[in-house]
Amino acid sequence: MLTRKRITPGERQVQLLWLQSPGRELATEEGHRVTVVYPGRNDNRGPDFRDAVIASEEGVLKGDVEIHVRSSDWYVHRHDRDAQYNRVVLHAVLWHDCSLPTTLKNGTEVPVLVLSKSMRQQLQLWPEQPLPCSGYREPVDGQSLRELLRMAGLLRFRQKAARFVRELEASTAEQTLWRATMRAVGYARNSAPFERLADMLPLCSLHQGDGPAGVQAIMLGAAGLLPSQRPSWKAEAGEEAQELERRWRLADRNFTPMSETDWCLSGVYPNNSPVRRIVAVSHLLHRYRHAMLLPAMLQLVKRAPVGTGRSLERALMVEGDGHWRSRFDLDVGCRTKPSALLGPGKAGEIAVNALLPFSYAWAVSAGDRSLAGKAFELYLHHHKLCDNGITVHMARQLGIRHGTALTACEQQGLLYLYADYCREGRCRECPCGTGHPPPDSSSQDGAPAASTSFLSQQQTRVENRDGVSAGGLSADPAIDN
Repeated sequence: MLTRKRITPGERQVQLLWLQSPGRELATEEGHRVTVVYPGRNDNRGPDFRDAVIASEEGVLKGDVEIHVRSSDWYVHRHDRDAQYNRVVLHAVLWHDCSLPTTLKNGTEVPVLVLSKSMRQQLQLWPEQPLPCSGYREPVDGQSLRELLRMAGLLRFRQKAARFVRELEASTAEQTLWRATMRAVGYARNSAPFERLADMLPLCSLHQGDGPAGVQAIMLGAAGLLPSQRPSWKAEAGEEAQELERRWRLADRNFTPMSETDWCLSGVYPNNSPVRRIVAVSHLLHRYRHAMLLPAMLQLVKRAPVGTGRSLERALMVEGDGHWRSRFDLDVGCRTKPSALLGPGKAGEIAVNALLPFSYAWAVSAGDRSLAGKAFELYLHHHKLCDNGITVHMARQLGIRHGTALTACEQQGLLYLYADYCREGRCRECPCGTGHPPPDSSSQDGAPAASTSFLSQQQTRVENRDGVSAGGLSADPAIDN
């Protein structure tokens, strides 16, 4: 049994203990029996493990897991005051030394699992229980895994396109593209508030006659991110901030601004600051002010050569100048390494996650098969994007060697598998979890037979789940060939 006298483990050791828990029936301090289906992915920011799946007597729990050596660390670390921890569904600790229940900021109480009680074995003596997909170890340059990831990437593209079709039926094409661009700019942590800002400020309402500064003032003011709107602001506001404040006071507005608390400002890399991203968007709008955003973006797709996607990235990049070349906020002292407001990495993400699936959906709705085929080909051949926590986690889980040159489509396949299998606890159904790669034999259309079957089955799942038939999406020869 683990005791304080025999070892003095750190939190990392407790995390390793948690990773060995899948498939074991454990008991919480509240007397509930739980079985860990998927332990989640380790995250360096916020809760220790994201998107865990835990089977309990009350049903399946899906959410985050926080790991501590002692249960009292929950309050020592002030997690009860941090909204980032509101998705926690289980508090796994080595020792339970706190009489208070584990309470989230929203008031919810979550169960406590004491690993030293549930396991009753030394950490080093407990054999690791690997996830099913850990047995899938075919070299990544083999056809089957690459084809599987490619097919999964196509399904993710179809998911996005189908959602855009649905949005196009409910809104204008211009506003749909605007919302998609803002969502992509925001990263995972701020995608929702950026989308809300796009709804609050429809693209047609942003007058760009006085340059980027006018758009910056109205957008930052609507976002509640000007110095005068932020209770936490204690820094010196320079000339840049004062000019934006002046423009905001003079602006016509018929909405209630958002609040600083609507945004995730802590734990965000300086160059990903929502203030800096809003400034970048203002310059992007100014660049295409004459052609207007929608026709300009569709024209970019039409003219871009099929290849790595670098031309699209260059068209979406925004260089920093003046105050914003080396600062991430309106504070004159908030310096960062000189860099672009929108660099090639973020520009590539906007292209892959927003522009290309939107262009495909718009083209299908408009009957423009040429543009649909072009958007698809650009997506299929786009170079690898910057890795994120999920793609790194999935590559490690599937045994993909570090530095392997995946395409953006194959990366999107990793995200599809994670979203539709890992975090749903569907390990036994996952094509990577059998320990047997799809056969190399090809069907008559040239695609591996197992992958073709996988694509067909998953397409049915996408349509049933989203309530939208891909219709023209799946029938278009750009995808089926």
